[in-house]
Amino acid sequence: ARNIFAKLTDGKMRTNSTFYNLGVAHQGLKNHKAATEAFREAIRLEKMDVDAIYQMGASFHKLRDRDGVGRSY
Repeated sequence: ARNIFAKLTDGKMRTNSTFYNLGVAHQGLKNHKAATEAFREAIRLEKMDVDAIYQMGASFHKLRDRDGVGRSY
């Protein structure tokens, strides 16, 4: 799934939901740094996406990045 979403984000499918799903795929692989980057882009595209904000905070928590957790809420 991660490879599919990564390919979609390179082309015309640069949408909030594509980046959100890419972030979820990275979380599933425990690649939380890449997940936070994908969620950040999802939020940039749709500022009030509370699911992406929450998931980004969860990934920052897994990275033990307290500053990142605070910025995501």
